[in-house]
Formats: sequence, C-alpha cells, structure tokens
Amino acid sequence: MSIAAALVALKEYRKVATVVVCAGVAAAFYIQWQAAKSAAAQAAADRASLIAAADGTCLALNSEFRPQGVRREQWGVACLNEARRLGRIEGDLAKGDAAALIAALDERMGKEAADAALAAAMSQRTADAVARMEAADAAVENDRVGAGWACAVNDLGGLRAPGC
Repeated sequence: MSIAAALVALKEYRKVATVVVCAGVAAAFYIQWQAAKSAAAQAAADRASLIAAADGTCLALNSEFRPQGVRREQWGVACLNEARRLGRIEGDLAKGDAAALIAALDERMGKEAADAALAAAMSQRTADAVARMEAADAAVENDRVGAGWACAVNDLGGLRAPGC
C-alpha cells in the first residue's frame, strides 16, 4: 500500500479514526484518574495509620498527640517536648549524672519534709489558739472581757503581744 492509498483510506475513514483516537485519549485519562484516586486513598490510609501510631506513642509518654482545641499544625508539639525531656533525663542517666539527679531528688524531698513539718506546727498553733479563745470566751462574765480575752483574740489573729 502506498502513501497515496493510505491517505485516501484515511480520508474515507476519518470519522472512525477520530472516534478511535478520542476513545484512546479517554481511556488514558480514565486510567490516570483511577491511579490518582487509588493513590489518594492510600495516602489517607497511611495518614490515619501514622496518626494512630503517634497517638499510641504519645500515650506511652503520658502526653497527647492531638490535644483538644489545638490546630492541626500544632499536633504533636506537647508530645515532642515530653519526649525531648525524657530523652534529656535518659541522657543524663547514661552520662553518669545520676548523682546530680539523686542530689536534686534528695533536696526536693528535704524541702517537702520541711514544708510538712512547718504545716503540722502551724496547724497545732492554730488549734491551740482556737482552744485558748474558746477558754477565754467561756471565762467572760457579765459581758465584760479582760486582758486575757484580748490576748486570746490577738493570738488567734496571729498577733503575739509580749505581755500575753
């Protein structure tokens, strides 16, 4: 078949050739669209899987990956900070700075014990002041109070007069 015969045949079957070319282009677009849809579904599944893994990891760190009221761009910030803090502690322990950590813990426990002792002393002092005030109230006769009652009121208010 010569070129001239091919051109004549193409001219006769021009409509059929146009339909075949359009169908081929449409088929190519359809295949590309299906591939893109499949890739989008796979990306969404991967994203959901990663978020679930991050939630579980952050839960193990006693933190939240997606706290309430936080924008999506800020997800994971609190968890990352907690992971960094724990990493620093682990690094300090690995370096041999355990002595410094134990000293800090001892200091903190000492402060807590001192605070508890002070709270107990203040509680006892308050209870004693209330008891003295009740005794001074019971000793009032004919609605006349004396110096002892005034001293008890001052003591109850935290004011200690030198002569009381």
